[in-house]
Amino acid sequence: MKKIITIAILFIAALSMTAQHNYRLGQYYEGYIVNLDGEKVRGYLKYQDESQRYKKVIFKTDKKAKKQKFKPKQLKAYKVAGEVFHSVAYKDVLFKNIHFLLLSEEGCINTYSFGSFNSKQEWETKLVIAKGDEAYTGGTFLMGFSKKFSKFISENTALAKKVKNKEKGYKVLSILKIVKEYNAACTK
Repeated sequence: MKKIITIAILFIAALSMTAQHNYRLGQYYEGYIVNLDGEKVRGYLKYQDESQRYKKVIFKTDKKAKKQKFKPKQLKAYKVAGEVFHSVAYKDVLFKNIHFLLLSEEGCINTYSFGSFNSKQEWETKLVIAKGDEAYTGGTFLMGFSKKFSKFISENTALAKKVKNKEKGYKVLSILKIVKEYNAACTK
């Protein structure tokens, strides 16, 4: 009996998740791409699984058109299924990469997320912080956070000073709060 109840609960939970998320993998949905000239081209984009959406875009100008594939070096951005992705060249702790990254928050400093498999083949979501042409994973700031991040936000001298002095609430675990504060004070 317990097993039947557990299966029923899992089935109901799966149905409710499907109802909240109306997009199906492999289907085309209205959206747009932004080419390297900044031109927004509306059309239909294939909704891909998370392991693929950071690497490429499959686009059609209309539902019956021939599909086109784009990599991050070929576009500035795209939008599908209510999600906006920017092509971002970023520095990880050891390497430089370029991927389509999911825009989390837009401002003078943008925050992005993307998923990938780690060395243990476990899926993990990473944070990328970008300001102008500078973009770094959150891990880049772990060692020496106060020095590195205060330099990154140095245009806001008061905020940079709080980070550099390691004031309460201005340490590495508060990085997103610091970004929000920076964005609230800045103008593009």
